[in-house]
Amino acid sequence: LGIGDTTSTGIPELITTLQSVNTVSVIGGYNATIFLIDDGNVWSTGADTTSINAGSARTAPAQYSGIDSVVEITGAFHTSYCSAFALQSDGDMYALGYNGYGQLGLGDTTNRSAWTQTGGSTNFAAAFFDGSSASTVGIALEGVSGDLFDTTTGTNIYLCGFNTYGILMQNNTTHSSAWVQPLTTTYGTSYFKNVTASADGTATTTNITFPRTKIKAVYPAEQYAGYTGLLMVDDQDRMWYSGYFYYNYGYQANTTSLTTLSLAFPYPSPWNHNLSSGSKFAGNSQVTIEDIYCQKSVGTTVYHNYFLRDSSGGIWYHGEQYHNMGGAGATGPKVHWARLGTS
Repeated sequence: LGIGDTTSTGIPELITTLQSVNTVSVIGGYNATIFLIDDGNVWSTGADTTSINAGSARTAPAQYSGIDSVVEITGAFHTSYCSAFALQSDGDMYALGYNGYGQLGLGDTTNRSAWTQTGGSTNFAAAFFDGSSASTVGIALEGVSGDLFDTTTGTNIYLCGFNTYGILMQNNTTHSSAWVQPLTTTYGTSYFKNVTASADGTATTTNITFPRTKIKAVYPAEQYAGYTGLLMVDDQDRMWYSGYFYYNYGYQANTTSLTTLSLAFPYPSPWNHNLSSGSKFAGNSQVTIEDIYCQKSVGTTVYHNYFLRDSSGGIWYHGEQYHNMGGAGATGPKVHWARLGTS
């Protein structure tokens, strides 16, 4: 907590070490806390689990060395594994902590006890971690601070780290200690097509490719330890996913589970869906995806739910919904996107 001792408290207490500075954001977990200050400096307190406190456990916050002008901090905290990224205003990104699967993007699997620049000459506009325990993934969008504000064109996406369920979209399950871009190939063999009609009534088709250079937003779908999934929205407001999702059948008409995908999958796919005015999401081109929320169950491999909000005000969901998360009285799994409040 940073209050100078290791005694639990049931009431809010002032962190006196930080009372003369303005804290703009806080991240942390079971064993450590990191504070971003409005002057761009970063402070930390707590245990030094996998060197997340740069080599020194402490009960009161101290300022990190090696980074400044920081505009964003993000981390993955577990009782035994902690990792963090610090993103500077010029787009340079630094990494610290656990790196057992290469999730810091440094080209190796060695933990870091000092902030180390990651990504080489590539600048980043935002960074994320996905997963839990040791099995985490680093995710970053290219650019500099502010590039993603109200963006319509999107940008390059990069990933590194744990890949047992294919989240890196390399068409394999090999972990990567270097930042990689997803393959442009999409899931399946010619499953997804662009159709072009000509004046004489004929039509030609080309395979849809994953727009890895035009991603506007990412939503890590953290699940139980070892299970990682990712949702992404592109410049056409289409949603894509990769990795592991416990309850997912992919196509609206599909009755076979598609829980693991090592290539990008466009979903909801608009062909094979009922009209958007019904209870099933159609991927209507006039309705865009505005926000996504992923609800994780902490202590089990199941009970995960996903919600999205569209530009028409609709709320959609799928997942376990064991306790009737979607309303309408149904408690069985929803393996396709359904309108909230419908069974």
